[in-house]
Amino acid sequence: MILLIAGLFLIVLIHLLPAMPAIRSALVERLGEKTYLLLFSLVSVLAVVLLAAGMGRAEYIPLWGELPYGRDLSPLLMAAAVLLVTAAYVPNNLRRLIRNPMLWGVVLWAVAHLLVAGHLAALLLFGGIGGYALYAIFFRGGRRHWQSAEPRPWPLDLLTVVLAAIIYGALLWLHPRLFGPAII
Repeated sequence: MILLIAGLFLIVLIHLLPAMPAIRSALVERLGEKTYLLLFSLVSVLAVVLLAAGMGRAEYIPLWGELPYGRDLSPLLMAAAVLLVTAAYVPNNLRRLIRNPMLWGVVLWAVAHLLVAGHLAALLLFGGIGGYALYAIFFRGGRRHWQSAEPRPWPLDLLTVVLAAIIYGALLWLHPRLFGPAII
């Protein structure tokens, strides 16, 4: 459980840095932009490795049983989460309608997993990251550049949906091979 908590701590800490302009600016001034971004990326990767290792080694401590309709809702929420995360990176009209699609995608990812995994490690991982995403949406304003005011051509919307479908299909196939439980 220590690795999981350390990974969660690191992922939240590293993502709080942009919210502290004085500290970030001092680091960028001292290290340079490229070195700062490289270190940011390396610490983020380390955090994800700690999260994965911690989740894999965590003692199973049940907190709640399977929730009604959890297995039915979870894949639908994950499809929406993948679409929102994809929409954050591809120019499209969804970004005009939903502020912070990446963060909302993370929230849906967390909820989808908590519907089917009612144990302490899952609550720490999914609840912690989903909770941080909610904090970022409501108290930090999220990353505003993900919202677009100008209309985009509809083929970009289609591209977003197609890319999200491909990514979701890959997740359906890879999930049991990488993380154990099958999604469907």
